[in-house]
Amino acid sequence: MEKTKRLYFSAFPVIERIPFPMLKKAAENGGAKFFAVCDEKDFIGMIYFVMLEGAALVFYFAVDEKSRNKGYGSRILSELKEKYPETRFFLETEKPDERAENNEIRLRRKAFYRRNGFEECGFRTGFLVPYDVLSCGGKVTVNEYRKIMRLFAKSVMFRQNPDKE
Repeated sequence: MEKTKRLYFSAFPVIERIPFPMLKKAAENGGAKFFAVCDEKDFIGMIYFVMLEGAALVFYFAVDEKSRNKGYGSRILSELKEKYPETRFFLETEKPDERAENNEIRLRRKAFYRRNGFEECGFRTGFLVPYDVLSCGGKVTVNEYRKIMRLFAKSVMFRQNPDKE
């Protein structure tokens, strides 16, 4: 968990992060899936998503810096789709913007997801940063997005299993 936590803090900007204890709480309560990804004993990355009615919103997906550009990202997504074949996965990626300092990274990230079978859903999200929503396995709707966000908020705010500490 410590390596996952370090990757989380290094891979995602402060503005995009949910407090780590809240992520853990949602996973413990069953409101999210949180996986550390390893190759043999080597830590490779992390993925965090919330599932509801055949759709899953990938909140966080990152490959450790020393494991990047080795095909792990594509392999992780491929294995995820194999493990949950009936699930439409979707995610948010920063909208490309020529004025943004990290526009090249935004473009590369979006191209990576497109190479891995993700397509635009036709709507955007975001408060301070606009995000394009991409999905694979079929499109998702704005209403599905909202339902999953509500489910996640509930799993963070309320304990689903009062016997579990």
